[in-house]
Amino acid sequence: MSAMVPYNFGSTVNSSIGGDSFGGLPRPIEVHESGNKVEVTPVQEEGPGYILGKALRSLCSSIAKHVPSFSAFQLQGVSAAEIRESTINRMIAGAKQACTFTLLGSCQLPRNYYKQSEYSNQIWASPSQGEAIVADEYHGLQRVDVKNPKAPSVVGNWTGGKYWSAWGIDSLRNIFYSGFGPNGLQLLNWEKPSSPEMVGYYNSSSFGANALKVLGGNTFTLAFGGGFTILDTSNPKAPVLEGAFFTYNRYKPSFDVFGYFAFIGDYLVGQDQNALAIVSIQDKKKPSLVEYFPTSGSIMGVEAMGNTVFLIVNGSQNEKAGLLCLDVFNPSEPTLEGICLLSYAQGFAIFDNYAFVLATANDSSRIMQLFAIDISEPSNPTIKGSYNLPDNRSIWDVEVSDGKVYVTDEKNKFYVLSVDCTS
Repeated sequence: MSAMVPYNFGSTVNSSIGGDSFGGLPRPIEVHESGNKVEVTPVQEEGPGYILGKALRSLCSSIAKHVPSFSAFQLQGVSAAEIRESTINRMIAGAKQACTFTLLGSCQLPRNYYKQSEYSNQIWASPSQGEAIVADEYHGLQRVDVKNPKAPSVVGNWTGGKYWSAWGIDSLRNIFYSGFGPNGLQLLNWEKPSSPEMVGYYNSSSFGANALKVLGGNTFTLAFGGGFTILDTSNPKAPVLEGAFFTYNRYKPSFDVFGYFAFIGDYLVGQDQNALAIVSIQDKKKPSLVEYFPTSGSIMGVEAMGNTVFLIVNGSQNEKAGLLCLDVFNPSEPTLEGICLLSYAQGFAIFDNYAFVLATANDSSRIMQLFAIDISEPSNPTIKGSYNLPDNRSIWDVEVSDGKVYVTDEKNKFYVLSVDCTS
């Protein structure tokens, strides 16, 4: 199978894309230039090594003109000290109308006791159905009964095959869609909690599946270092590739889709530059780059809501990292609306007018906690409260649904919280 990637690698080369140290072997590919497009043809055999090859470096070099340096974008002339002072002032102002968290219950998920720490990659939750599913780094999918939030319990699991590392989870019409990295996309009928059944799957020898999003008859996936794919999953038993766009991300595959655009966390190797790639998907068979928005650190989370895209950027406060709010009314000219400085942010969930962000309290701390940020005014995101787990354990993932907050910690324990944000 081949995928068409809009951008010029230069000449026909051999390279490899796919997983690396995150659990999967790289997939060799042949890249053939054809006009202003490139055909990426997977080679059947697998080989060791890392993702970076001549094709990727040439790609980054050829699109350099699209990416301004970070110092040139909308924060130019604003010092980190000024932004930090503004953030602290907003925190103080918001303290009078704080969000308060209450721990309701918890349960232990399966653990790998050879690991000092381990973490989940994504939580999916539906309180109305009384269930949550955790995509687990070492144990696949764990299904948790949350009908009684004071006593959640594991009621089923799905390992996914050779590689148990589950990354993404979504659901549509009683079918669960999960990204299992090098094992690709798997579609499950999980009507009976104790006995899930795989009804369909998709995996190419070039792209795995980590992050994913299901919209109607399409499933969008993003792989570590491999790329962004658009699948027709209107028939869950036989997913079909519609289009692909080549990207590279070093840490956490993150993206969102809204309307005719995909917003993808990317990394441009040739420039050592992190950026948000804004990609037109109006023609699903030929996704095309619209623009890049450079960031100071790796993008760890993306949520698109109307004309605003919210980014979680990992790094220190001095690096102008944290929660960024972008105006994408004109996708070809994204602009920064507001920023809330946070240290080493690694993920978030949005519910109503709040972003619940995982970050450390300051640049010297290594304990990941939960911050509630009012985003009703994207130009002025305001911290309204924070929460630390018992025993100062770091929080690894978060999901918010119907007023309940679901988190996991570094020891693979699952928690249910309630949150009350006074207006």
